[in-house]
Amino acid sequence: MQFKRANYQSPGTPGNRGLDDLEFYKLALDVVVNAHELARNLPSEEKYDMAVQIRRSSKSISANIGE
Repeated sequence: MQFKRANYQSPGTPGNRGLDDLEFYKLALDVVVNAHELARNLPSEEKYDMAVQIRRSSKSISANIGE
């Protein structure tokens, strides 16, 4: 599996933006991108809505960092 990088570009001056300058926040955005790719490749008839759970949990990583 080839990992993708998030295409997120924050407005503002580099070094003066807050969360966008943190390496682990950038990695969390990469996790979101790759988790969505994984969920997209799951079978459509999967029984427990795992794709939805994977997407939601991956988004919570960056949200918790923001809090």
